[in-house]
Amino acid sequence: MAHIVRARLGRIGQLDARFIRHQPDGNGNRYEPLIEERFPKLVTAADEVLVRAIAAPLSADQPLEAVLDGESVAGQFCGTHWEFVLPAHPAGARPRYRLRFRDHPETTTAEFAYEVLARKHGGRLAVAGARVTVYPGDATDLETLRLGDVLVSDVSWLEDSTGAIHEISLRLSHPPARIFGLGERYNALDQAGNRVDQFVYNQYKNQGLRTYMPMPVFYTDRGFGLHLVTDSYSWFDFRTPGTTILGVEAGELSLEFLSGSVNRQVARFIDTTGEPENVPLWALGPWMSSNNWDSDAEVRRQVALTRAHDIPATVLVIEAWSDEATFYIFNDAEYDPRPGTEAFAYADFRFPEWGRWPDPRALVEHLHASDLRLILWQIPVIKQTAALRHAQNQRDEEHFIARGFGVRHPDGRPLRLPEGWFKDSLLVDFTNPDGVAWWLDRRRYLVDELHIDGFKTDGGEMVWGKDLVFADGSNGLVNRNRYPRDYISAYYRLAQRNGGICFSRAGYTGAQTFPAHWAGDERSTWDAFKRSLLAGLSAGMSGVIFWGWDFAGFSGEVPGAELYIRGAQLACFCPIMQYHAESKAEFNQDRTPWNIAERSGDPRALTFYAFFARLRMQLLPYIEREAAHCVAARTPLMRAMLLDHEDDPAAVPLWDQYMFGRDLLVAPVIEEGAASRTVYLPHGRWWHLFEERWYEGGRTVTAATPLHHIPVFLRAGAVLPLACHHDARLGASMPSDPEAAKPRVLLVTRFVGRTEQAGLQLECDGTTLLVSTRASTVRPLTLVLLDPFEAIVVDGRRCSPQFQVLHGIELPSVSLGGLAGRGV
Repeated sequence: MAHIVRARLGRIGQLDARFIRHQPDGNGNRYEPLIEERFPKLVTAADEVLVRAIAAPLSADQPLEAVLDGESVAGQFCGTHWEFVLPAHPAGARPRYRLRFRDHPETTTAEFAYEVLARKHGGRLAVAGARVTVYPGDATDLETLRLGDVLVSDVSWLEDSTGAIHEISLRLSHPPARIFGLGERYNALDQAGNRVDQFVYNQYKNQGLRTYMPMPVFYTDRGFGLHLVTDSYSWFDFRTPGTTILGVEAGELSLEFLSGSVNRQVARFIDTTGEPENVPLWALGPWMSSNNWDSDAEVRRQVALTRAHDIPATVLVIEAWSDEATFYIFNDAEYDPRPGTEAFAYADFRFPEWGRWPDPRALVEHLHASDLRLILWQIPVIKQTAALRHAQNQRDEEHFIARGFGVRHPDGRPLRLPEGWFKDSLLVDFTNPDGVAWWLDRRRYLVDELHIDGFKTDGGEMVWGKDLVFADGSNGLVNRNRYPRDYISAYYRLAQRNGGICFSRAGYTGAQTFPAHWAGDERSTWDAFKRSLLAGLSAGMSGVIFWGWDFAGFSGEVPGAELYIRGAQLACFCPIMQYHAESKAEFNQDRTPWNIAERSGDPRALTFYAFFARLRMQLLPYIEREAAHCVAARTPLMRAMLLDHEDDPAAVPLWDQYMFGRDLLVAPVIEEGAASRTVYLPHGRWWHLFEERWYEGGRTVTAATPLHHIPVFLRAGAVLPLACHHDARLGASMPSDPEAAKPRVLLVTRFVGRTEQAGLQLECDGTTLLVSTRASTVRPLTLVLLDPFEAIVVDGRRCSPQFQVLHGIELPSVSLGGLAGRGV
């Protein structure tokens, strides 16, 4: 480690007692630049240039000066650094400067230079269907081109003296509109009034407009949207109503215009950016996770507690499983180190009884026998820390560097991450096929021999620097956003050998091709709760069909019982339902329901979570059906209201309620202490799932919100399939095996037409319900009738309803499949 630090300090002249540090481009961090950078990065003739530097000694009594093209420029001491303002220069100029101590001119920096770029206007647009390609040119005017209600009124670009283009921007005029999409955003659903850029970024909590998963696409409620077809850094400026200015740091600009309803715009975007993939049924049940589960004994203890409390779970995530060096060998495993060319098999490891993982194979078998699928955490780096002494890590690193498997600087040096949580680590180049094969070979035994079920592919936001070099010839500017796609898709292909999935934080366009994703790191606060809801809806509109969050937050003090329960309620009606917690602190930080109950002193955290985890299992037939529909239709599962009700002005701006699939309207309780909340119900009738009564739509209603309820409404005309085990009551005991309880209850509302559900064919004219059971294939099943029917005919035989209690009241029902008169 010492040689790494020494080399870095030497490159920036920081080994001497007196030094000056100036890094014009810093680390390429657009949101949190270094103090000693130069601004702006792309300089035009209209720009003064701000140069900042750090020095030692750092004092107004030890002044620095800049020497610009041989002329001295005085600086200003700002306490933490020195600043110099260099005057504007004409386009084509190439100012050169260095920094030095005024009284010790022998201590100086290297010479720096920048080119002043020319801002030019004009060009032409080539239109091929919905695709528009912008070709900058020498024309002084751009002939206005109308694309529906959208006018392309100006093209400008920045050009250097060689004719190379560094940025292209475009001005659009259109009717004032609401703006949606743009990836997973935490600040708002409607981005009108904001400047939004696309830069994959690890913002630890308080994300705002920064995001792990940006996408250069927006939709409007005025019948058009736009996908900027690029992986480079790009931005949209929506601050002026009726005007959108967009730009990309690239030599070319290609757009795809999207038309129709917002739902159609979303579908078109998904269709053009990658075939969406579904997830296995087990991924749709409740997940359990914590950074604190760092041993076989602890994992087994948590599983036992889950079972003891009769809480179903289908997925368990282990983050703290590996040696924290290779990230593919279990902690405390013993083995004979191998050359970096060779991968391990499971038999190559010895697992001591005293170790944290004495028998990984037996643990995986135990989890599978408990109907739990196992996801293991990953990160795309070879780690380097000051205290690391790890023989296999060192051999892997030597081979990795020798073969050029990592991202590199232009001079050939391997990139060592200059900042972030894995500073100084090496970053895998997923554009290098040999490097990818080498990397995944080391993890193959986990899938092929241990039969794990997928990877939590964390990180992906680690490409620092525009000039980095990748094996396919691309640079860091492009790969900042592209990297998570290459990284996660490689792991997804490996997981698919066992029918598994990835669970990822970072992403960009095409994220729907390797599900699933979660919303990253957030605090356990009510404000963060609301932000996560916004993130889920905006991610869905950007193509992420399978999304979840660490409900009630994962960071800081554990949530109180109320926040935890409200978070669990929302998570129950999200594509992915999971709790997760950050690492150990003085007190147990687990977000398990029993820990929240103990820490808060409120046992309802446990009992109410158990209710909603069981309800989640009961909802699986519905979620499975809707997931398949959403994948086929290229539309999100967690749906902003405007996707289904764009013709309803009252529904379009709503962000605090949503549709879960086509038939359930969910209005989570996001205010602390709320005993009720308003819900807007679109036209039609809506059945409150917990109050068990109809509401008339086309208006805003006030729903009571006792702590054990969340306002969830089933639309009239829907048939809702539910699974149950021995008891059909909502929230009753359920097994963790999704296949153990098939749909045994159908909630039936009045409808007109024909539908097939759970092996039944249902036909209704609004008053008479005709049921064809196909008796040879139908399991015992109960129809619960939410509307009165004049007649119910099953296989040609008229039936009289019995009664069934789902939650609190008796509802008319018809039992099929040999259980008439005995319920389910």
